[in-house]
Amino acid sequence: MNIKNSVKKIKEKRKGTWLVFLLILIILFLGYFYYQGNKEFMPIVDEEEMTLFFSKSSQQELDRYYEKVDQFYAKDIYGGETPEEVLEMYIEALENRDFELASKYFVFKDQENELNELGDAENNITKYIEVLKESYLSEYDEIFDLYELRVFVENIDSLVMQITKIEQSGLWKLESI
Repeated sequence: MNIKNSVKKIKEKRKGTWLVFLLILIILFLGYFYYQGNKEFMPIVDEEEMTLFFSKSSQQELDRYYEKVDQFYAKDIYGGETPEEVLEMYIEALENRDFELASKYFVFKDQENELNELGDAENNITKYIEVLKESYLSEYDEIFDLYELRVFVENIDSLVMQITKIEQSGLWKLESI
């Protein structure tokens, strides 16, 4: 009798172990799909990645992507109501050495690069701020829908950056050149 009871207990323990294992597997599986469905959308900024995405996507997938891009840009809160305001906000962030905030005043595709460049150029920020304060806005370019931020350096008119309006949010953002 003792052997039968021992074998029965062992089988019950194995059954319980398999049930726990199966339950953990199901939780991991559901967690993965929940994460995939809820991770934050980020527009594609890499040209090669975008080319690959275009070549492999159906029109329906492209439409869905562009809908998400519009939603992403509509939620963007960093920028100015006018080109002058975004430039003032950018300069203020630089003066406060808040490079992360300063980079957010750029269009999304330029933000990471600008953050890296500002961090690398930290020793020259004061001079950069002076140049920005001496700059002026060009006339509005209706063809390209932007302003140019320009400055005279040694009597040479130089382009510093562009300022463009983001249609989805209505905010003006800086754009690298």
